[in-house]
Amino acid sequence: MTRTLSLFLLIAILLATAAPAFADSTYVVRSGDTLYSIARKFGVTVAAIARANNITNTSLIYVGQTLVIPSNASGASSSSGTGSSTSGGNTGPCPQTYIVQRGETLRRIASKCGTTVAAIVAANGLGNPNLIYAGQVLTIPNGTTGSAGGTGSTVSPTAAPTAVPVVSPTATPAPVVSGKGVTGELTLCNPEKPSFAAKIERICFRELLINTTSQPVSYGVLGVQATNLSGGPSQFQTSWRGDLSIPANGVGPTGNGWEDGIYIQEAGTYRLTLAICYSNIDTCLTGGDWQTLTGGVNVTVVIWNP
Repeated sequence: MTRTLSLFLLIAILLATAAPAFADSTYVVRSGDTLYSIARKFGVTVAAIARANNITNTSLIYVGQTLVIPSNASGASSSSGTGSSTSGGNTGPCPQTYIVQRGETLRRIASKCGTTVAAIVAANGLGNPNLIYAGQVLTIPNGTTGSAGGTGSTVSPTAAPTAVPVVSPTATPAPVVSGKGVTGELTLCNPEKPSFAAKIERICFRELLINTTSQPVSYGVLGVQATNLSGGPSQFQTSWRGDLSIPANGVGPTGNGWEDGIYIQEAGTYRLTLAICYSNIDTCLTGGDWQTLTGGVNVTVVIWNP
């Protein structure tokens, strides 16, 4: 009897010590971090970190933010790129975390993932459903646990989402070459200003398109997206619309670029990016071939009561 009792105690001790222990950890966001890069660093998925921290917009984190990093146990059963495994009752055809591929639109992604454009817009807090960009990370309602790009393949680090914004109104982004061979530049007219008054002060900027090809490039809409990094509503300022074209090896939208501005309605920190739609106007308003041409200039908007 004593020998049998001792044997049971020994087995219980061995089982207890053999079970792996997983404990969540914390991480303080640094300049240049994204949820994608943090997830890769800790070997977990973007969706797992988003769930652990109640993050609804996976493209919006900030420097100094403390994130709970779930243990590998919570992500060990997730697919590394195919989104084939499920968890928590999510059975959609796409993963919860979806990385936008070149040429995709919200309508195409919604159709592929068995959801609606409105549902994706609500889940990601998008201000302009017609403006998404390659590498952007979207949360797909009812998606399966894991992350993947539009083709279901593992996404390389070069397809990571936009880096964590650091407010610097004087920063001038480097041009971004689009798939059409067009580069864009967006600069503030008065970058020395520390802030702008909401509703009453015009934020002036200069736009320049450069066609690096030997053929004219047609487009339907050119404008500036003001993305609210503080979590409020975003705005879009249309600068040009019509049957437009950038001449071969030339510049646009005019011979010396174009100066425009925007009145932002609510206080917050905004990222201004130059966006172009290569489709005709009607198609641009319902989707179209949109592309972001610049990395972004950050501005601060405040409530001013004279």
